[in-house]
This record gives sequence, C-alpha cells and structure tokens, in this order.
Amino acid sequence: MTSEANSQEPVLDDRAQRISSVVHDLRHCLHVLRMGLTLLKSNRIKEDEFLEICGTMEGEERRAAELVEELVAFARGQK
Repeated sequence: MTSEANSQEPVLDDRAQRISSVVHDLRHCLHVLRMGLTLLKSNRIKEDEFLEICGTMEGEERRAAELVEELVAFARGQK
C-alpha cells in the first residue's frame, strides 16, 4: 500500500464507525416507534399512558429525523 492509501484508512474507518453508530441509533428509534404503535393498537391502555406513549413516539420521531439528516450529510460528504 502507498503512504497515501495508509493515511486515508483511519479517515474511512472513523467515517464507517460514525455511520454505523448513526444507523444503530436510528434502528433504536424505529424499535421504540414500533413498540409504541403496538401498544396503541392494543386498546388496553389508559389515557395517561396513551399520552405518555405519544410523547415518547414524538421524541423518537424527531431524533430519527435528525439522524436521517446526519446520514444525508454523510452521503454528501459534509461530515
């Protein structure tokens, strides 16, 4: 390998690790949303639980949107 190729390896490795971390976080958001939907569809929850689940899902949706924006920035080479 050339010294130029060696110098790029850590950059690519760091980038791959960051992307992997973002994807992991995004999967977590999707899991929380899926679980929330399952609970809401069960029709066995009280109103206060319903509101709490909706609040959690809203927060996860916002986080997922941020993560998607991060992935788009990676794809464009901005990060």
